[in-house]
Amino acid sequence: MLEEGQQVDPYIPASAYEPLRQALDEGRCCDAGHLHRLLLSRIFRGADSLVGLYQAENGIERRLFEAAEASSDLEGLINAVKCRHHTRTRIQRILCYVLNEVRSEQLAEYLEAGPLYLHLLACSQKGRAFLAACRKRRTLPLVQNYSRVVPTLKRFYGRDSNRFRLAQAMLQLELRATCNYTLLMKSWPGGRRNRDFFQELIVDAQ
Repeated sequence: MLEEGQQVDPYIPASAYEPLRQALDEGRCCDAGHLHRLLLSRIFRGADSLVGLYQAENGIERRLFEAAEASSDLEGLINAVKCRHHTRTRIQRILCYVLNEVRSEQLAEYLEAGPLYLHLLACSQKGRAFLAACRKRRTLPLVQNYSRVVPTLKRFYGRDSNRFRLAQAMLQLELRATCNYTLLMKSWPGGRRNRDFFQELIVDAQ
């Protein structure tokens, strides 16, 4: 919306406006052309290679491959695959699973386990006070910067526990998705591609 010149004030906190505006100005936003080419690169490995990816079933893998061969842009790819039983929104989700190699058995395990850690991106001063007050009552580890995330998960769940294994797998999927997002940016500013390891917590002074 902001990139198209529309007002976003009613939808985001005032403190989020400038970082978002700066990211757009610097080209750190998703480019549909980049996404289309990355998806084609993955889909062109063959329809059979899509079998087992989450929700890529009941013939959708074949339709994706055939649509990819003829598509000239992302909209064309989506429109060629969507139908009454597969809405545009569902196709967009499936393409995210394809891009990040999310497999059905993997997601089934994650959904059964539920979230195993919380990734805090930003908060207000009031929020920080609340988090400090309820620290001893939390049932999930709270992670801000990922530089110590693995020791934090290991300490919380135990080195040899299945939940630690699952938490690590969830973390690897999140990190892969973050790196993939950098490939979609209109302009890459350089540096490490996984910002979760060095991005400081955004704190709203209000």
